Amino acid sequence: MEANASFLRAARAGALDNLLECLDQNGADINACNPVGLIVCEILDAVGISNSSAKQCHTRSGMCGLKY
Repeated sequence: MEANASFLRAARAGALDNLLECLDQNGADINACNPVGLIVCEILDAVGISNSSAKQCHTRSGMCGLKY
């Protein structure tokens, strides 16, 4: 799905605004994973994006109750 590919590219680039746009407008799946099996939270962590940004991404997607 192209929305998920864009979502994963935005995560790899550390582009939080693009991540949120993919969630809000393109219907990207928060659980999409890259070819290595990493989900967006793990990718954000790998590129040094703070936990608060990852939490914002999850909150926007409707996934609550995750611990950061």
